[in-house]
Amino acid sequence: SAYKAGKTPKKDKVLSSSKSLVRKRLILELDKYCSLCVRIAAADKNGIATCYCCGRRLPWKCMHNGHFKSRQFQGTRFDFENMRCCCEVCNVTLHGNLKKYREHLIREIGEDRVNALDRKKSQKISTPELEELLVKVKLKYKQLLEAKKNDQNTL
Repeated sequence: SAYKAGKTPKKDKVLSSSKSLVRKRLILELDKYCSLCVRIAAADKNGIATCYCCGRRLPWKCMHNGHFKSRQFQGTRFDFENMRCCCEVCNVTLHGNLKKYREHLIREIGEDRVNALDRKKSQKISTPELEELLVKVKLKYKQLLEAKKNDQNTL
């Protein structure tokens, strides 16, 4: 390590480290707000959401934000076409319950758009694009909260 024997890290390493921390923070915050948006949007006026894969109904706060294309793929990680509200059993235990997920997704958005997610998954997202996306997702979250509160006291 550069810190051993009294050595100091090179300036460019420190800068790239702080840039990667900014990026990691952006990704974590985007994950949080995307999850909130997906789960709140799926909730009915009583705060109950339905699992996209199996139909189990639970309070939205107990649900997960399931991804059809895994979160490891940057190009689709924050794409709302790729995210649906799922129960823990489908999302974790059944590793996304992808057969049911795909069937429902094709029925909902069509096979062409499902296939487009596969092509899009490997796209890279720059840090400025992540920053811009976070602003949009936070706005979407605020709008969803307002809509749900007006719908009734969902939350």
